[in-house]
Amino acid sequence: MNLVSFRYFLAAARELNFTKAAKSLYITQQSLSEHIRRLEDEYHVKLFERTPVLRITNAGVLLMRYATEALDLDNQISNVMSDVAAEKRGSVSIGMRAFYGCILLPEIIPAANQANPGIQFHVTLGRSQDLANLLLVGQLDLAILIRPYATNSNFINVPIFTDKYCLVVPENLLESYFGVTGKELDQGKTLDYSGLDRVPFILYKSGTTRACTEQFLISNDCRHPNILMETANTEVQLILCSSGCGVTVTYERLCAYYEKTRQGGYRLFSVPLHDLVANDTVVSYYSGRKFSSAARSLLEIIQERASRI
Repeated sequence: MNLVSFRYFLAAARELNFTKAAKSLYITQQSLSEHIRRLEDEYHVKLFERTPVLRITNAGVLLMRYATEALDLDNQISNVMSDVAAEKRGSVSIGMRAFYGCILLPEIIPAANQANPGIQFHVTLGRSQDLANLLLVGQLDLAILIRPYATNSNFINVPIFTDKYCLVVPENLLESYFGVTGKELDQGKTLDYSGLDRVPFILYKSGTTRACTEQFLISNDCRHPNILMETANTEVQLILCSSGCGVTVTYERLCAYYEKTRQGGYRLFSVPLHDLVANDTVVSYYSGRKFSSAARSLLEIIQERASRI
């Protein structure tokens, strides 16, 4: 049994593309293929059908389960050995949505490092759905997720904050598209959504935020929005908004942080969208899996610090 080969095999099984899998592992495609061949020779099975497109076999599906359990057990052994060694060495892996990294990491990592000197912190930034899968297979100790993706019965979820959606409008577009100036908005005047179909939108490509954006548009009789750009990067959305290009929908917490830290550009106005469902954000960990004291300490720090943001 070769844990490295298991790890490489799981990457290939996830991607169903040897080139992409090899790139994600920082190895050559030839090296990845050799590891797969060794596993096939060792267990006398074919793990992938190569033509007409790469697909995993029934034997491969079974091996995925056992390889995941073997790697999870290896990770648990490592954590236990770290604890045995007076917890002076070890690692904690945490995942979070990419746009929360810039807000949370400066708050939690310095405090966690001070509380647990000698512990290495491994951070994975990605989508909640992908992070939940990594937590499930034991590649993360903790994951900061929005609650719709933290529904696995084996997850223990600790709430840290609720984030509400808002419409983000740069000051230069307020009067021409929404019939209000920045000063009037500060004084409590509301936006006029009657011309919403003319507004240049910079939208998130997919997922929960895009679905909520479409809900907002349809509820205001805008069924054919003027989409200037689609992106999967929230920071890009806010940068383009502050340059005066367009309007977007994002979380109030993120807009407030960006407005506080940005340099130059138009002032961004955050208009709450009360009709949209707010998202609870939680820290999740896997019930019953070995949970080191360093991971528990990090969880407590996240609970404490997140409430301040």
